[in-house]
Amino acid sequence: MESLSLSERIRILVETAAAAGRTETDESIAAAVAPVVGRPIETSLIREAIEGDAVPADDVLEAIAAHFSAPRSYLLGSPEEQARYLHQLELFTMLSGVPVSLMALRSGRPELSAESVSAVGRLIESTHERYGAPDPYRSS
Repeated sequence: MESLSLSERIRILVETAAAAGRTETDESIAAAVAPVVGRPIETSLIREAIEGDAVPADDVLEAIAAHFSAPRSYLLGSPEEQARYLHQLELFTMLSGVPVSLMALRSGRPELSAESVSAVGRLIESTHERYGAPDPYRSS
């Protein structure tokens, strides 16, 4: 797998947040990052990082990752670490809003055991909790 650029990885975090129902703007990201790094962050820095025109300092990248509940390694780690987390993000996007029974049918194994269905359900639930997406299948 080819390594993604920093700007692509940041863009994927923003897009994944949007898929989870979070609206993130350059302003909201800068506002969230500034108190973490202890200094003002210009919204233009966030835009330039997303567009590939700037590489923020490591502490800013770490704060951006934390804002999106991503590990530091997704923005600052090795290509292998980045790829591992990218797979998790892709799974989250794929699973967003998909009932477990439909996933079982898509797997070609509609006879998934109760244990397997429960495990997949827990995965979806923990992913929704981590990324702030409401679980549409849980009654409040």
